[in-house]
Amino acid sequence: MRRGTSFYLEPANGVQRFAGGIIFAGLCLGGIYLLLLVARFQIVLEADKIERQTVIFHRTLQRRDIGGWRFVQGKNNPPMISLVPREGAGKTLPLMQMFRLDAPFESWLDTLPNLDAQELEAANREVAANEEAGLTSEQRFASLAQAKRHATALNIAGWVSLAWTFAYPYPPQMLAVILAVQPWATLALVSRFHGLIRVDERKNDVRPNVAFAIILPGLALAFLSLRGPHTLHWRSAIWLPVVVGLALVGFARTVDRSQKAKWSMFGLFVVSLFYGYGSVVELNTVFDNSQATIYSVPVVSKHVTHGKSTNYNLRLAAGELATEETQVSVPRELYESVQPGDSVCVVLRAGALRIPWYRVTSCR
Repeated sequence: MRRGTSFYLEPANGVQRFAGGIIFAGLCLGGIYLLLLVARFQIVLEADKIERQTVIFHRTLQRRDIGGWRFVQGKNNPPMISLVPREGAGKTLPLMQMFRLDAPFESWLDTLPNLDAQELEAANREVAANEEAGLTSEQRFASLAQAKRHATALNIAGWVSLAWTFAYPYPPQMLAVILAVQPWATLALVSRFHGLIRVDERKNDVRPNVAFAIILPGLALAFLSLRGPHTLHWRSAIWLPVVVGLALVGFARTVDRSQKAKWSMFGLFVVSLFYGYGSVVELNTVFDNSQATIYSVPVVSKHVTHGKSTNYNLRLAAGELATEETQVSVPRELYESVQPGDSVCVVLRAGALRIPWYRVTSCR
């Protein structure tokens, strides 16, 4: 409540005071826990084992059960050293690097296999043994350097296409074709380098990857399809994006057989579905030369929705085009130019892939 230049705050009710007390208590307990974590955290080294002690938990890993160690840099967590047990010897023991390592710990760690170094060495050996990449080891590593330059260019192209889509998606026909071609062209180039370029990223691999060049065009196409044309009778053709997506996954598996992780294959499959949907919707309209049928449809109501993006929606009356009222998202200019009771023009086409689609425009 405001009177003149003075402000008055109404006293909090019981629910607000209770919620505030819970939040304050949680912050206090969290702070106390962090202080105890720093005070009680310690690593105890012995000749035959290592112990990690925190405020609550206590874990021990026998020296004979440790298969090696690796460095882990989390995105939202502090760096840590991960002690990896031998197969069947238990779970990985992570050691957060909250403090600087001392000489005794580094000496103890040096007695264990460095898994990062082993994987890097194994990747270099694979490149050196790749007879398809060159006649000699020098030629194969020269081909690897060339592959890195091409992979960098492809990933940059993926980011440029995504920025183009969000910043200024014009001309839409050219953009849709480029986005649809990019993943296939990327995989075709991967096949030319005979295993020197990977589809996905793998830690400690000297070979570059083209993940962004495959993922970003698919996401951009899906975004375009959501903002672009509206489709009719989509359910009868739902199989088409799935087939396109599976074809992309199959091609990726063909050119890069090193993808073994299940999560990697699942992630590629999900991205391929986005790509399949977006490419089918966009190409169905880009190459459509069918004759348009125009309907004049009254506007029943309109409203704006806010979220990660702002959508301007019109609810159209039932008629020849639809047997019930339909809500469509339209450009802001069209939204502001019409009022309930006015009519808009719905331009209907058959679709290049025989998936009917329409756009809503002004009849003026």
